[in-house]
Amino acid sequence: MLAQLTMTRKLLFTLFPLTLIILLGILQFIHVTVDKAVTDKAIIAAEDLALAEGERVVENLVMRLGGIEDLTSAVKTINQFPAHQRRGIINSFLKSHLENYPSMLGTWTIWEPNALDDMDDFYQNTTGHDASGRFASYWVRHKGKISNEVIVGYDAADADYYLVAK
Repeated sequence: MLAQLTMTRKLLFTLFPLTLIILLGILQFIHVTVDKAVTDKAIIAAEDLALAEGERVVENLVMRLGGIEDLTSAVKTINQFPAHQRRGIINSFLKSHLENYPSMLGTWTIWEPNALDDMDDFYQNTTGHDASGRFASYWVRHKGKISNEVIVGYDAADADYYLVAK
């Protein structure tokens, strides 16, 4: 069959598949090389993004920790005030702290029975106090407004936010 073809057709018949194989090989090499380069760049970009976001989160936490330390220092001085003013002062600290940190959702404190001022009986069922009068004040931001609520369920078996810290 090849003997009947012209020289041009014989060359095309033999060189075309060889050229096609070489071209496909080059395309495969380019594809693998570009794919690896793009993947490497994507990994580097993801690592850079993760590092930047991690630094942002750490900065945010450090800033919040500083605010919490300030709040803690202020509350530690509470015994310098008359007993009947202590709850109001702590509520002012908590509310002010929440106002100063707009991205924070809430601040709270829970005191053991009569530990703050021995006046739990007087404060029963008032704002920021439960039926026992225990000081359990929660300042919360909801739809841009800050309000004071009483913390409930802190003595439940699964109230880790309180029981573990206690």
